[in-house]
Amino acid sequence: MFHLDEETIAQHAAGLPAGPDQDAAAVHLGTCPVCRATAQGYRSLITALSTFAVSSELVIRTQEQIRQRLRVRMFLQRLIEDPAWRTEVQRDPRAALEQHRIQPTPQLLAALHDVSSLQEGVDASQLDERISKLLPPI
Repeated sequence: MFHLDEETIAQHAAGLPAGPDQDAAAVHLGTCPVCRATAQGYRSLITALSTFAVSSELVIRTQEQIRQRLRVRMFLQRLIEDPAWRTEVQRDPRAALEQHRIQPTPQLLAALHDVSSLQEGVDASQLDERISKLLPPI
C-alpha cells in the first residue's frame, strides 16, 4: 500500500499547505490508518509544544512577588510624602514593614536605615530603584 511521506503528513497535521497534492493527502489520510496515526502523532506533538503549562505554585509565587513589589511601592510613596510616617519608620523599621505586610529582609532594613535621613523633596525614583533592586525578580 502507498503511504504519504513524513513531510507531507507533518505539514497536513500542522495545517500547512503541502503543495498541489493537499486534497489527495487529505483523502489518503481518511482511508489509511497508518498515515492517519502518524498524523495524529504529529498533531499531539504540535499541541504539546504549543501548550505552555504553568504550575499553580508558580502562579501563586509570581502573584506574591507582584504583591510584594506593590506593597513596597506604596510603602515608599508614603515614606516620601509623609514626614510623620518617616519618623515612625526610623523608630521601628521592622514593625513598619510588617504593618504593610512586607517581609523585612536584612537588605531592606539596611536600605531603610540609609534613607532614614531623607529630607523633603527627595527624588522618589532613585529611592524606588534602589529598593526595587532588593526585591526578588518577577
